[in-house]
Amino acid sequence: ALREYHYESWQKQLAESRQRVADLLSPKLQADVAWEVNRKWLEGIPFLRRAEKTMLVRIALSLHPFVYAPRERPPPRRLYVIFKGAATFKGKTLTDGDFWGEQDVLLRSQRVRRPTAFTITYLHVNFIGPNTIEEISKDFPESYRSMRTWVVFQAIKEYLLDYLHEQRAQFHGKLVDRMKLAIEAEEAEEAGQKRSPSVVA
Repeated sequence: ALREYHYESWQKQLAESRQRVADLLSPKLQADVAWEVNRKWLEGIPFLRRAEKTMLVRIALSLHPFVYAPRERPPPRRLYVIFKGAATFKGKTLTDGDFWGEQDVLLRSQRVRRPTAFTITYLHVNFIGPNTIEEISKDFPESYRSMRTWVVFQAIKEYLLDYLHEQRAQFHGKLVDRMKLAIEAEEAEEAGQKRSPSVVA
């Protein structure tokens, strides 16, 4: 296990070294490389689909590499992209190229339910936090407004779905309780009839 941990840590250091090499490139080359490497997942995240390409490139350039050990829970309120490993999130298994955190990274309220992922293997990710996204967004107010609208809409939709599921579960529980009471009353009445003497006409 220790050897595996050192290997995974070396992989993280290798990613950081690649980032340092990329930092030596001109701004235009950095942007071109970041776009080509991250384009697929950037275009796949719903709340980024209306963002300008320049904004997406800056988000890609602001990603931080990190490695989580198996059975860890990465902190919420971050946008994560997996480039190696596997984790579960909201009942689904995520692997290379998948992402999570897009629905709550821009929600500020502390009352929002924030589900966390659970790592299955060593998990290599790139992540970006809300403060960095908001700082970048200052130069792209229209894109940020669109992103926030999508995030808030998704939060409301999830809240309503959770509420409906809870109401359905409560209704089902009450219905089961009523059926049990009805069955118990029927059995009690039947038992009482068996104990009563027969009436002869």
